Amino acid sequence: MDENEPKKLKGGVIAVLLTVLMSAASLSANAEDSGAKENIISSPGVLIMLVLVLIPMLAGIGLICLKLARIISKTKTSRIRRETNDLSEALLDEAFYDEAIKRKQALDYSLSNNELAGQRTAGDEKGLLLHVGR
Repeated sequence: MDENEPKKLKGGVIAVLLTVLMSAASLSANAEDSGAKENIISSPGVLIMLVLVLIPMLAGIGLICLKLARIISKTKTSRIRRETNDLSEALLDEAFYDEAIKRKQALDYSLSNNELAGQRTAGDEKGLLLHVGR
C-alpha cells in the first residue's frame, strides 16, 4: 500500500459527506415552502428563541442594578462616616465650639421691624400718603 492512500480515502469521504449535506440542505429548504404565508415572528420557534435570549439579558440587567445600588449605598455610608468623624474631631476643639455658639447667636438674632420708622406715625402735610396704608 501507498502512504498517500489513507489521505485519498479521507478526501473521498469528506467529498461524499459534503455532497450528502448539500443535497439534504436543498431538500429541507424546499420542504418549508408551504409555511411561508404565515408570519415568522409569531412562530413558536422564534418566540422560544426570543424568550431564551431575553432571560439572560434581563438577569444581567438585574445584577447590574443590584451592584450599582450596593456601590451607591457604600459610597453614601462612607461619606456619612467620614463627615461624622470630621465633626467629632472638630467638636473636641474649643475654638470650634466658641465659633458655633457665636454663629447660633447670629442666626437667632432678629429685628423688631420698627427700626426705620419707630413707633410714631408718619406726618403727611401734603397728603401724599393719604391712601397708602389702605
